[in-house]
Amino acid sequence: MGKLAAVIGTITVIFSGLPSQVLAQSYPEWQLSLEFPPQNSEFLPGRRHSDGRGEARTPCPKAFRLPTKMTALMPPDNLVTTIAAHPTLFIYIPETGQFVEAELAVYDGENNTVYRKNLLLPNTPGILRLSLPETVSLEIGQNYRWYFSLMCDLDERSREPFVQGWFQRTELNPELETMLKQESDILEQALLYSQAKIWHETLTLMADLRESNPREWEELLKSVELEDISQKPFVDCCTRE
Repeated sequence: MGKLAAVIGTITVIFSGLPSQVLAQSYPEWQLSLEFPPQNSEFLPGRRHSDGRGEARTPCPKAFRLPTKMTALMPPDNLVTTIAAHPTLFIYIPETGQFVEAELAVYDGENNTVYRKNLLLPNTPGILRLSLPETVSLEIGQNYRWYFSLMCDLDERSREPFVQGWFQRTELNPELETMLKQESDILEQALLYSQAKIWHETLTLMADLRESNPREWEELLKSVELEDISQKPFVDCCTRE
């Protein structure tokens, strides 16, 4: 059984010899598990999967007609919590049959454009890593909406496949920060982030460890009901202005 699998459903884990009761005292609101429950973000509308709207008339090749549709790797509540000023999105792109241009945009709470980029997607299906540049700096405590769409119907953008969600940058708890500095094992760091409900850092670390810890990667995605994506490969993405 993998480490993440062993953690699910238990409240008695130990990190680097630190008893679980100490963790509970330091972070009484935490559940020591890998699950990512909703975080009071019902007012944040999002979409993890592109739907079939406009399927009969969209010119997007195959994008709506495959069993596994375009999917954002995020929790069900559509909120990506992170401590990063310029985080990375993970999005699964199905086979498009040709090179397709896409758009990634980020908006602040007042719907002002914070970032916009066009990308030329490869025709190989897989999971893309889309990192915001260092020129973008999310403010702590603010919500930012991101929107990713395939630009294959410029005459009617509403018919294009899209996914969207939210970033929320949070401060790192001082005690958690100390624990992370004391823990050199990347998998253990991912476990600490998962228990703090910080999705971005958990996912990013586990993506880096996927080759050596495939079962842990699968367990993480299963915990947020994305097991259909867990076997999909990573693919490179070429950006363009």
